[in-house]
Amino acid sequence: MRVKIWMVLLAIALAAGAQAATPVAEGQLAVPHPTAAEVTQEPATVEAHDATPLPEPTQPCGYQWAHQDLPEVSAQFQQAFDAAGLTDVTVRADAFGENCLNSDGSVQRFLTRQTDLYIQIQSADLSAETLGGWLEQILAIIGQIPAENLPGPMSASASLGFEFTSGEATKNLWLERPQAFAALEDGKRGVELYQALAP
Repeated sequence: MRVKIWMVLLAIALAAGAQAATPVAEGQLAVPHPTAAEVTQEPATVEAHDATPLPEPTQPCGYQWAHQDLPEVSAQFQQAFDAAGLTDVTVRADAFGENCLNSDGSVQRFLTRQTDLYIQIQSADLSAETLGGWLEQILAIIGQIPAENLPGPMSASASLGFEFTSGEATKNLWLERPQAFAALEDGKRGVELYQALAP
C-alpha cells in the first residue's frame, strides 16, 4: 500500500515538472532571460560623419581679349541696308570682349564687351563728297537700331570700321560710335561730315 502511494506521488511530481518546463526546439539552446533588475540601458551614441562638402567654386580664369562673330546681328543690319536700297554695302557685326581661360588654356566662357560693326562699301570713287554721302546714309541706318539692343554693355561706345573700295583702290576709316553720331547731330552732312570724321 505504501508503495502504491509513493508511486502516485512520484507520478504527480513528474507531471507537474513537465508542465513547468519551457519547450526548446531541437538544435536550439535555451537562453536565460534576465530579470528587470539585470537589464541596464546604455546611452544611445550617434556615429559622427563629416559634413557634406560644399560644391567646388567656379574655376578661376585668366582673361584674354577675343572676338566672336554675331551672324544674327549682322543679318539684322544687312536687311536694313538692303531695304534702304544700299545693296553695295556689306556689314558684319563682331562681338569684342574677353575669353575666360582655364589653366589648361581651354575657354570657359566668353564675356561680350561691345558690338563693333565692320562695313564694306563698293563706291564709284573715293572723293570726299562721295564718301561723305555714304557716311551720311550708313550712319542714318545704323542709328535705327539702338545700341542698347546690341550685345555688350559698352555697345553705345563701340567701333565702326568703314572700308571704301573703288576698283583696286581702298580707303579705310575707323570711328567711335559717339564721335560719328555727334558729327551728325552737329548738322554735318556730305563733305563736311567726311572732313569732320576723317583723320
